Amino acid sequence: MVNRFNLFSFLAIFILNFNSYSVVLDSVDVKSDRIQSSKKAVLDSLLELHYNQQPLEGNFNANSANVFNLNFAKMAYQICKKLNMFDTLQALAVDIGYIHSLREEYDSAFTYYFNTISLFEEMEKYDKTFSLTQNVLYNNNTLYKIIEADKIEQKRKNREIVYLFIIVLIFLLIIIVSTILFYKKLKVKNQQISAKNRNLEDVQSQIKSSLDYAQNIQNSIVQNEIGLTKSFSDSFVLFKPKDTVSGDFLWTNKCKEDVFMAVADCTGHGVPGALLSIVGNFLLDAVVNYHQLQNTNEVLDKLHHEVIRTLNKNVKNQKLNDDGMDIALLRINTEKQTLQFSGANRSVYIVRTGKIIELKGDRRPIGETMINYHPFKSIEFELQKNDIVYSFSDGYYDQFNINGKKLLKRKLLQLLLDTSTLKLEEQRQVLINVLSEHQGNVSQTDDILVVGIKI
Repeated sequence: MVNRFNLFSFLAIFILNFNSYSVVLDSVDVKSDRIQSSKKAVLDSLLELHYNQQPLEGNFNANSANVFNLNFAKMAYQICKKLNMFDTLQALAVDIGYIHSLREEYDSAFTYYFNTISLFEEMEKYDKTFSLTQNVLYNNNTLYKIIEADKIEQKRKNREIVYLFIIVLIFLLIIIVSTILFYKKLKVKNQQISAKNRNLEDVQSQIKSSLDYAQNIQNSIVQNEIGLTKSFSDSFVLFKPKDTVSGDFLWTNKCKEDVFMAVADCTGHGVPGALLSIVGNFLLDAVVNYHQLQNTNEVLDKLHHEVIRTLNKNVKNQKLNDDGMDIALLRINTEKQTLQFSGANRSVYIVRTGKIIELKGDRRPIGETMINYHPFKSIEFELQKNDIVYSFSDGYYDQFNINGKKLLKRKLLQLLLDTSTLKLEEQRQVLINVLSEHQGNVSQTDDILVVGIKI
């Protein structure tokens, strides 16, 4: 808009002062006209000499181009440049460039062709300048209207910018206020969460202390390895509770030459399983020591009824029907090397000379309420020197790996068979390594108890 106004002012001043210079210019123009006339006369002569050389109809070839005299055209070209005769200058540039190209003087031809293009551009600029001057001189009213329209448009844009700035400012204020309110609420919320976390930490600490104390109580009541190692020097116990306390337990009792051993898996794990394991441990002591039952099937029958009585279970009360235990009970006579076995959902395995023998128990747990009760059976088995007796809960072979697959009982049995030539403590370490490799970083699924004794 400013450029248009400056141009208009310049042209107006030029027109106003034009008359004051006209007298001086008239005298100069007279002399200039004489020079112009003289140059045009020379130019006409040169053009006539130039065009007289051209063949008929202007058809050149390489031979005619080589003998063609370009001096007349080039001198005429210089005069036309001084006289600003663009049309003639353009025609001469084309002729000279064409002759040079026929002579294969391409650099010279390119120079004159390039000059021709420049002449077109100069003529175009001249035409545009003349047209602009004419428009400014004869359409100054239109220019004024354009300037005024630009002013109005600029004012409208300025108003839009102001409105936009105000809207952005209001939006920023809303964001700032909302952020402040949000952080105040967040601060209060964080304080509440911190207080809850401290309370949870206190509760967790109390629970851990209680569980640690419960573990000590359970360990003092349930003697895992002590009773076993007293009777069998070559033995091992692999015991890994899922939680601090366990539902799996090992029970042993020695009566003269007979050694009782039970490997039990109570319903659940953690605190519920641990409570049942303590109940089971006390009841086994009472059945063998107080009631003085010797046959393993009689011990399990008595244990079964005592669990139902202790947990106040009956056929009509179905709420506690799932509470109980799976158990493998063995009575080993170290003098006669005989084994008596009864099982509730558990078996016992004997490895002998590269083979594995399974003694199967009854397919029902201790503590299950039923209308038609069948007594547990017992199995008598003759042991031999170097026999290895194994019993275990389902926690080892039910452990999942990262792909959701269990280790499986058949793999555990094959592992026991493959390592039967090792010392039992070495077997225990192999079992730990295989379980760790299978489990990876997956959480432990259940309590784990594996027991092995060598005759």
